[in-house]
Amino acid sequence: MLKNGEIPPKKPKKQPLSAYDRIAIEKRAGGVDKTADYAFSAPKNVDDLAILISEFKSGKAVLISLEKADAVSAERMLDFLGGAAFALDGRVESLGGYKYILVPRGVEFVFAGN
Repeated sequence: MLKNGEIPPKKPKKQPLSAYDRIAIEKRAGGVDKTADYAFSAPKNVDDLAILISEFKSGKAVLISLEKADAVSAERMLDFLGGAAFALDGRVESLGGYKYILVPRGVEFVFAGN
């Protein structure tokens, strides 16, 4: 109650922070791990994916360029990687063209491109 006897208006509830705002705040506070592990590869066929999947299983994000593979192999590899990501509770994000990133469970990936 105010001194003049009036009841103050209710304060609006705070909106939850967006993912972008959380990351910006963490960066200002120094809370983001700037040495996050990731792996990169440009596999040519499905046989080259075993090492990438083991890196992904260990919690690393995996950047993949399928530009060197023929169209049939690239589609087959993308299906394989999608299955591995699903099985390990991760996800596959497209970066455009034939470039992808496997994002492990618990890792937030924000693409700030056009």
